[in-house]
Amino acid sequence: VIWHEATNDNHTLYFSTDGGRHWADVEEFSSHGFGRINDVLIDGRGAHIFVATERGVYRAPLAEKLVWTLHALSSPVSILLENADGCCLLAIGQSQNDGSWVVHSISQENVVRSIYTTSKRPIDATVDLSHPDINRLFLLTSSGEVVVINDSGGVLELGSVLGGRSAFSIVAVPDKQTGKTQLLMAHVDGLY
Repeated sequence: VIWHEATNDNHTLYFSTDGGRHWADVEEFSSHGFGRINDVLIDGRGAHIFVATERGVYRAPLAEKLVWTLHALSSPVSILLENADGCCLLAIGQSQNDGSWVVHSISQENVVRSIYTTSKRPIDATVDLSHPDINRLFLLTSSGEVVVINDSGGVLELGSVLGGRSAFSIVAVPDKQTGKTQLLMAHVDGLY
């Protein structure tokens, strides 16, 4: 079980091996200068923990002692997700070259592909789990627009789905009766 805390840019990673009864500061993570923690992900197989930081994506096997290695990228990563089929990670971060935002696909063999680039800052993202054989990412941008991206780089811009009002969270929810995906977005006025 993982938990991270951010206070005054002092980001600390905590780890529990007993279901959350006791927590320990992962000092080696904090002391190695990995930078600000932006997101934490445990892969679907429960074999590794991934941490998105301002210096890239780090990985450690889930064990009593976490041993960290730079998994991919050496640039800031804000959002980290696992693809629906579990074959790769999706890392969303800002390019150090031109300030654009890039969605990267990172394979289990650590091959990195850029699949989408935008000038609009991503706020949140969710993976469509209704069809595991079709990998789709829903990206919510700072302008309130939703963009659908598949793993081959195909893009469908849904536009501003809340009439120009910005949301701060998005979740793809499979509808088992229809087989379709519904999007829930959190907004200051409630869920849409």
